[in-house]
This record gives sequence, structure tokens and C-alpha cells, in this order.
Amino acid sequence: MQIYFVIALIFAVLVAIFAIQNSAPVHVQFLFWEIQRISQVLVILGAAAIGALIVLFMGAGKQIKLIWQVRQLTQQNNQLKNEQQKLKQQLNTTTTTTDQTVDLNQNENNESANNNSYEENEPDKDTNKI
Repeated sequence: MQIYFVIALIFAVLVAIFAIQNSAPVHVQFLFWEIQRISQVLVILGAAAIGALIVLFMGAGKQIKLIWQVRQLTQQNNQLKNEQQKLKQQLNTTTTTTDQTVDLNQNENNESANNNSYEENEPDKDTNKI
């Protein structure tokens, strides 16, 4: 960014030197305007100023377009962050529910295994009666 400022400053100095060296009165005609005997310095500096204004407006238009784009991308980024948080919460809820289901299934399997081993170790009441 500083390099552009330095180049613009050098260009402005060169235009000023050129304008001072060409200070003779001139006749200027542009479209419907006609000016008799105006200093060439004013014509040169005026043309340079108009050129600078044109560049300024063109740069401002580009800058406004970039600002608009940044705002849109920031809004989109915020929406995606919110969606990501919601999905993380859903994932945590699902994981917690799944873990609880797995724990319940393991408890049921352990209880049924305990019941089976108890039944195997217990003698039949009917066979003892004989």
C-alpha cells in the first residue's frame, strides 16, 4: 500500500514540474466549452485532478463491492457456525443416548448371564424327590 502512495507522490511532483515549465497562455476548447488565454498550468493541473477523481471513484466502487462481499461472507460464516454448533449438540445428544442404550444392553446381558449361571448351578427339585 505504501508503494502506491510513493508512486502517486512521485507522479504528482512530475506533473507539477511539467505544469510550471509550461506556463504559457493557451486557448482551450472542449465539446461546447471554449476558454481563451488560460494558463497552461491550470489546464495541466485540472486534467491531473480530474484524472485523480476518476481513479478515486473507480477505486471507491471496487472498495464498496469488496465491503459488500465481506459482509455477505461474514453472514454466511456466522450461519455455518450456528449450524455447526447445532449439529455438535445433536451429535452429543445422540452419543449420550447411544452410550446409555449400550450400558442398558450390557446390564441386561450381564443380568441374563447371571440368571443362566444360577439356573445351571441350582439342582433340579424334581430329581431330588425320588
